[in-house]
Amino acid sequence: MTFCKIKGKCVATASEKSIKIWTEDFSDLLLEVSIDSHCTELVTYNNDNLVIGCINGTICHLNTSERKIEISC
Repeated sequence: MTFCKIKGKCVATASEKSIKIWTEDFSDLLLEVSIDSHCTELVTYNNDNLVIGCINGTICHLNTSERKIEISC
């Protein structure tokens, strides 16, 4: 599992190939996004964005404010 905080929210990866964004106290799941492979790295930038490195070499960009994910190789 990979974990980070972004704008007072907790971001975690899960073994089922997804990214989950929780409230800071983990009481509410705010967003769950499926990705195509297991995550190896999470990097945050600009308070709303995540870059996700996957084990298969894919890189995903998630804009948390727009709830939009882009996948590139």
